[in-house]
Amino acid sequence: MNISINNDTIIAPSTPYGLSAISLIRLSGKKSILLTNKIFLNKNLNKVKSHTIHFGTIKYKNDIIDEVLVSIFKSPRSYTKENVVEISCHGSPYITNKIISIFVKLGVRIANKGEFTLRSFLNGNMDLSQAEAVADLISSNSKNSHKIALNHIRGNFSKKIQKLRNELIDFSSLIELELDFSEEDIEFANRDKLSNTVNKILEFSKYLINSYDANNVLKNGIEVVISGKPNVGKSTILNALINEEKAIVSSIPGTTRDLIEDTITIGGNTVCFVDTAGIRKATNKIEKIGVNKAIEKAKNASIIIYIFDLFNESLDSIKNQINSKILKNKNVILIGNKSDLKINTSIINFFKKNDIIIISAKKPKDIKSLIDTIDLNINKNIIRGESSISINQRHYDSLSKVKNAMENVKKNLKKKLNTDLMQEARELYEEKSGLKVFPLCIQDKRFPWLLSSVDGFSEDFSKLVKISCSKLAYTEAKKDMIPRALLQHQLMITGLEEIDYWCHLQDQEGVLITVKRDPEMINKLYEAEQEFGEKLNIEDSN
Repeated sequence: MNISINNDTIIAPSTPYGLSAISLIRLSGKKSILLTNKIFLNKNLNKVKSHTIHFGTIKYKNDIIDEVLVSIFKSPRSYTKENVVEISCHGSPYITNKIISIFVKLGVRIANKGEFTLRSFLNGNMDLSQAEAVADLISSNSKNSHKIALNHIRGNFSKKIQKLRNELIDFSSLIELELDFSEEDIEFANRDKLSNTVNKILEFSKYLINSYDANNVLKNGIEVVISGKPNVGKSTILNALINEEKAIVSSIPGTTRDLIEDTITIGGNTVCFVDTAGIRKATNKIEKIGVNKAIEKAKNASIIIYIFDLFNESLDSIKNQINSKILKNKNVILIGNKSDLKINTSIINFFKKNDIIIISAKKPKDIKSLIDTIDLNINKNIIRGESSISINQRHYDSLSKVKNAMENVKKNLKKKLNTDLMQEARELYEEKSGLKVFPLCIQDKRFPWLLSSVDGFSEDFSKLVKISCSKLAYTEAKKDMIPRALLQHQLMITGLEEIDYWCHLQDQEGVLITVKRDPEMINKLYEAEQEFGEKLNIEDSN
């Protein structure tokens, strides 16, 4: 995306419109101080130091508008790295609009939404994740969402991404070494090191990706659905949690038919409670809609508070509900309500054995205990104790691609690398030929500056082999399409009469082609290489 910065000066109110004691107006741009000085009395703003505040009067033509405080921030020591002026005036909408309209007449442009932060980003004062965090900080409505946004602005997330980038660069360099020397029997990139690097990158990218759900939860609120059979005390518990008589409480089963929602803050997190219709077999169309809504809401909830009636329900009924589909693989807090009544001992013992909370919705201390349980569940199962970082959709998409790529790399690393295949190919050739061969670098007798890296030389220097493990070379060798110039070059350097061209792929039968010395091609190679040497001013040893 190609984004450029306009060189003009922009203006916008930094406080919401409406009546207030103070209203803040911000300008950014090369001419912001100059233009403000034209309508500001009492002091020459062009001569004041950066990061200073000045009291004076805004006057345009013959009209005195307001007494204000003007803050000066000179480039590059400002939010946008441009000249920035902040005008604190009285919070009358008329005064605010009047001052802005005067600047517009002087050639200042009304800023687009988010343009101050955009200029800060484009001018290098912050990276993209920090710029995104500004909006998150403004909209934060809980302690943890505020904490995360602030950490992002401070660059904590950027540092983690930089760490991931460095790991990827290290990995890429090792892979490139493998590719550059793919035909050599040299292991530049240790397989264990490659594998460890991949695992580190994979683990770190998964860690960041896992914060995505927590991010959405922290931004939008943690949805806690209150569910259970009719008349178990769901509405009573909702009212007790939010400390408000919001839901109608009745002894008549099925009183709650629609979803009732309200929000409170627990442990620095925004929690949205949803009271639902009782889960049972519906007797009419309207009730059926309410039950279906309750089931659907439970499916997508971060937490389900499932309530049992300790007084009226049998132990078998409770056990059946615990094993129901609606609770399967869900984050569930099981609650036994109405503990103030006389409860069957077998139910009490079962609840204690299975760590099910027993409360009375009428007792404030029990509701406090329930709130503590919810807070513990949030930190353990949703936030997981890590609330310093989270990612947005853009981060999620990019990190998912990294994760998928690393998983593919990890899968392929289990297969043999080229260096492993080279060794395997050499061993199979030795088995096939009955010769022991080893790599060697040979110098030409006529042109000492000419060298050849030989894949295999017999111990008595009578046999020469060129080994290839690439898929393309293997396919071409099967068609008798071979690198003849390269093979003749090695015969030229070594002085031997023939060379074995051995192509090998993992789990494939090798291809062996013996190439004889071609004097005519070798003479042409000598001539071409001598000419090449003369062009480079390489001195002939003879």
